Amino acid sequence: MRIAQIAPLHEAVPPKLYGGTERVVSYLTEELVALGHQVTLFASGDSVTSACLHSVCPRSLRLDPAMRDVIAPHMLMMEEVRRRAEDFDVLHFHLDYWPFSIFTRQKVPYVTTLHGRLDLPDLKPIFNAFRDVPVVSISDSQRLALPQAGFVATVPHGVPDMRLSSSTMKPVSLSSITSGTEPRLNAITGVPQLIASIITKPNGSGQSIGINRPTAPERKAGFSRSVISPIISTPGPSSIGRITASK
Repeated sequence: MRIAQIAPLHEAVPPKLYGGTERVVSYLTEELVALGHQVTLFASGDSVTSACLHSVCPRSLRLDPAMRDVIAPHMLMMEEVRRRAEDFDVLHFHLDYWPFSIFTRQKVPYVTTLHGRLDLPDLKPIFNAFRDVPVVSISDSQRLALPQAGFVATVPHGVPDMRLSSSTMKPVSLSSITSGTEPRLNAITGVPQLIASIITKPNGSGQSIGINRPTAPERKAGFSRSVISPIISTPGPSSIGRITASK
């Protein structure tokens, strides 16, 4: 099949550091190529892929100090996908609801995987208006906030077998891989509860905690200060900060 994978431009595919969504897009794209499909990846210019790379910007937006409007490159990319749509058998978006309005008005089959949280009140009017848009969830529980959405499947995020290998770590490390363009270190993800449950177990002290996320914007920093900082300031756990794919 001729498949277009349309990734966010915030990070490279795969990401250099943080970037849960872009990492999953990379795994998916490479596997589709290995299966013999003709894949075009729409992503930032510093992405690395065995698919055909099409880019509207030379580097990931988060690493570009000159970038002021991150929406503009995404609008340009979607327009280019729209103009090339008939070159593909299916279009697979990873851009939340951004493609909905444009691509309901064309004939090529398309689907959007929703990688982030769906419990925000602002999303309800969008999904009320676009009930017939085919979307994929990454868990069944993710769907609960928007039962009116046009879910066609649930496909959990996964990691290729080659990325999973045994290793010896002292102390034991608990790593939280967060996803999307905003920090996912919040009450919805359950990460704070998970950390707390681990370090309060009888042998839980001394755990290293790796949180793979960017620095939180000021409007989200309060959550880190009020919830996360007290947890990792207790005796035992320590934060090792952002982690890369190799870690």
